[in-house]
Amino acid sequence: MGECAGVIIVAYERKYLETGMEKRGADSAQKLENRIYTTPWNHIESAIAYSLGLPLYIFCQKGLCEEGLIENKIDWYVQYVDIGPGIVSKPELSDSLRAWINTRVIPASKKSNMLDTLKGHVKFAEMTPIELWSFIGMLIAVWLLGAETGPLFPWLTDWMHGVHNIQIH
Repeated sequence: MGECAGVIIVAYERKYLETGMEKRGADSAQKLENRIYTTPWNHIESAIAYSLGLPLYIFCQKGLCEEGLIENKIDWYVQYVDIGPGIVSKPELSDSLRAWINTRVIPASKKSNMLDTLKGHVKFAEMTPIELWSFIGMLIAVWLLGAETGPLFPWLTDWMHGVHNIQIH
């Protein structure tokens, strides 16, 4: 998932609860009737995508209980649908999905890796040519700055040599 530009979750009925209780024995106990729930993996995968900062789009079966990440939030959208063959080809769904790709996925995929590279999270092989040249340019600039300012601060050079030659006994 770390190499993805966006994540689509398809949440549909996995469990049906005819009757039950929520918070059984508590003053706030609630009777549950005719509830449908999805697999916990939908919540796990959604949480992983969200924690990685990936755009998240959730197709959710109509009538599915909203809980966890399977509910509308500010950062992602849940599209409630009648699950069945060809649902994505319906214009309202394909247009919504296309808009999500154009406004969230494509911009996220073009995000610079430079800061992640500086933190050691991205390999040089994963950098774009522009990012690689920018990084090399930054290293050259730092080296030149040190070469030019070194003679102005001889005490700094002496201090650095002293720190480098410290021996621990």
